[in-house]
Amino acid sequence: MIIDEKLGNDYIIGCECDDFFIVKRLSPSVECPHCGKTELPSAMLTQWTLGHDVAVRVREVSGGAVS
Repeated sequence: MIIDEKLGNDYIIGCECDDFFIVKRLSPSVECPHCGKTELPSAMLTQWTLGHDVAVRVREVSGGAVS
């Protein structure tokens, strides 16, 4: 599972079963309501932060939006 986007205090989570769902708060584990797969939020947050930081740096270097 991955954090697809952060909207205010909510997180849009994407699962490997091709389902997306919203969580209000990241608890000790996140469970997909469709398939039941669980994931540790710490791993998802690390992955999202690293990917987000790379996109911001690319935007800064290119001087605009990333396409």
